[in-house]
Amino acid sequence: MKSSARAPFRFWSDNAQLAIKGSAHHVQRFWSVGFEEHGGSTAYIGHDLETLFARAGQDVPEIPHAEPLRPEEKIEMLTFAADDGSVPDLFRTPLQDTAAPEPVWRSAANVTVGITWEVAGADLDLYVRPTPSAQVVFFGHADTPEGRLLKDFTLSPGTDFETVAVKQPVDLARMQIAVNYYGGAQRHDGVRGELRLAIGDEVWATPFHIPAGRGNGGTGVEGVVRENTAPNPA
Repeated sequence: MKSSARAPFRFWSDNAQLAIKGSAHHVQRFWSVGFEEHGGSTAYIGHDLETLFARAGQDVPEIPHAEPLRPEEKIEMLTFAADDGSVPDLFRTPLQDTAAPEPVWRSAANVTVGITWEVAGADLDLYVRPTPSAQVVFFGHADTPEGRLLKDFTLSPGTDFETVAVKQPVDLARMQIAVNYYGGAQRHDGVRGELRLAIGDEVWATPFHIPAGRGNGGTGVEGVVRENTAPNPA
């Protein structure tokens, strides 16, 4: 790509949607910052071929975004696959204001857990152990027989959630969830965020607070989940 070039780009077809609803934002950012690193910019990203060819070679405005590349020691991960409709949009789905009936949460199917947080430069990590005998799902062990980490953000995801999908029905009373302040921005009052849990297409939310002033790099967190002990009430 030559310097200052504008690139139209078609990134998926109508019959090959991405599994994670809202993924278009991340695909757009991936290609936009890639073009920018080569001295160009993006004029169009989408699946409409007529629009793509109409904009090719034209002097059209670039697509703006506010997420430039930042140097990070820890890899940010997004998982893409065919959309089977089982992963809800945790951010946009209306929240439930009443508890799920016990028969539902005792054998909850299509469970998804997600976190988001307020401090832009902080890196929080989600840990989920679907059953007491299951392996812990987290960024260092992203795919297990019981669950899969779909998104791992190294900065606040803003209008998105770091997400774990549970692969089989579980008793939510026995599932363990932990949030760790890994690193990044330091705050004297800690980090506040929100945890959301979905059963099918119904979503519940609760706030959390990690009072630590800085992250711990993930030291000992997997063991905390395995042993079912929490160093603070969050």
